[in-house]
Amino acid sequence: MDIEQLKALRAKLLEQTPQARKIIAVLYDTANWTTRDEIAAKLKKTRLNPHDIGLLDRLSANDFVEIKKRDYPGRIGFEFIYRLKADIHRGLNLLRQFQRSKVNR
Repeated sequence: MDIEQLKALRAKLLEQTPQARKIIAVLYDTANWTTRDEIAAKLKKTRLNPHDIGLLDRLSANDFVEIKKRDYPGRIGFEFIYRLKADIHRGLNLLRQFQRSKVNR
């Protein structure tokens, strides 16, 4: 990613609500497919509320998050799993490196 793409990613992140940014941070830290229960636990909640699930859907529509449905042995028979898109994860890594290099100057 070049500097213009990083600036665009940063602007796109700053447009998100504080709760959406928290969810992005959880998915960034996880760096792998994760369930709603795991996201809720990292947000220090017992479970995600409908607003949080809507945020995950919106983040998917905005090309931040990937969503998959996988089989789950329960009453419903499936569960949703989430992860940051690879290019978003790489971009966030580069933004962090860039910010750290600015601090160390």
